[in-house]
Amino acid sequence: NDRDNRVMDWDCCSQIRGYKLYWHRKASNESWQFTKGKDKEVKGTLPLEPAKIGSKFKGRIRFKNLSKEELGAILAVLNLGTSENGNKGRFKIGMGKPIGMGSIDFSYAFKLIDRKTRYSSLFSAEKWENGIKSVSKETFTQAFEIWMKQKFLNYNGNYSYSEIMKALSIMMDWKNSPKSEKIAYMPIGVKGDKRFVKRIPLPHPEDVIKQ
Repeated sequence: NDRDNRVMDWDCCSQIRGYKLYWHRKASNESWQFTKGKDKEVKGTLPLEPAKIGSKFKGRIRFKNLSKEELGAILAVLNLGTSENGNKGRFKIGMGKPIGMGSIDFSYAFKLIDRKTRYSSLFSAEKWENGIKSVSKETFTQAFEIWMKQKFLNYNGNYSYSEIMKALSIMMDWKNSPKSEKIAYMPIGVKGDKRFVKRIPLPHPEDVIKQ
């Protein structure tokens, strides 16, 4: 709240310090399990059965009537975490992120369909006409990047678009994640733990890796 006790939110007068994002941890099939007599039981916890390591899932994202920048935004999300050397970062989904669950890698195929071509004829080269166009996805990702950089010109923050993307790439890097003790999380229901008393602001991801 401000001095007049008015509620402040991201769409008004306050400035968000960042977004919540967990570091990757090398979890095993056993590391997440509760051990009675060793681990503290927290009231309100629920049993869970996570997907096994190596599980595979498939899905589709359908869209239509998007601008180049809007489609570029979707592709930018799918390409998040790609570093300068081409290494692809892993995403975090689902529950159990603090203990290393939910780290996934995925690939995708990008297809654009010309609806007029698809429905104006039945066959094409002795096959069903699907109307798929050959268009490079870079056409859309570049349009979105230009749009974002233009927006950042009017932004009074401390970081540029490229700097923010670099920090995100560091946190999404599966191969070079920090040691567990460097990225420990505040425990629940454990008295006497003095590590988080001062509530020191989180360091920059690049500084965590260098430690």
